[in-house]
Amino acid sequence: MPEDITSVKLKFSCQENWNAMQPVEGGRNCDTCQKKVYDFTNSKADEFRRILAENNNNVCGRFTVNQTVYKQQLFPFWKKWVSAAMVLIGFSFWGERSVAQGVKQGKQKIVFPPPVVTGDVEVRPVKKIKQPSSSTVGQSEYLTGIVGEPQPEFVGGDAALSKFLTKNIRYIKGTPNGRVIASFVISPSGILTDIKIIRSLTPAADNEVIRVLKLSPKWTAGKFNGKSVAAQYYLPVSFSEK
Repeated sequence: MPEDITSVKLKFSCQENWNAMQPVEGGRNCDTCQKKVYDFTNSKADEFRRILAENNNNVCGRFTVNQTVYKQQLFPFWKKWVSAAMVLIGFSFWGERSVAQGVKQGKQKIVFPPPVVTGDVEVRPVKKIKQPSSSTVGQSEYLTGIVGEPQPEFVGGDAALSKFLTKNIRYIKGTPNGRVIASFVISPSGILTDIKIIRSLTPAADNEVIRVLKLSPKWTAGKFNGKSVAAQYYLPVSFSEK
């Protein structure tokens, strides 16, 4: 079953009117920001992530109140694709960070669907969130904000990660050009755990990526509300014989 969007945090609001925006395919156009505001009110999580990736993680979006309910989870991250010139092996990294904007509006009679919020959002874990009471069913709030996920990071950043991989990964003769995508969890203390291959190239290339990731020093963990949290991370490693 497709995963719902359920962990959106609105960070701030603005006064732009959703109803005054020009309708466009998949959302509306904000003249003030000169950006498209995607309507995610009926979208699933996969579509949300796809649109973020297709727009370089700079997206404005509109969400229902229910989509802003938080839950405890592992937070996924993709490092941004960054080219690195290397001997025999090429690497790329991709990261997920995004911006969403919306509007705040006055009272409006709504029976169904639930009230809608549009805005800059941030995924974060929260134990409890106050749900709208019956007295607010007739109201609809529209907010504008930023979608942001604080990223775990290899100490020293992309350059240091690239250097670490270049130094340690051994090219195996006969490996075809292609990409291995590894998944792992960065614990709150920065240790890599649960290392897996989610896109295979060859068994030898897969095992080499796993071997090197097990050698990794501690990372800087992702944080939410100033607290370190466990985060799932996806790292593509491209092999190309030169």
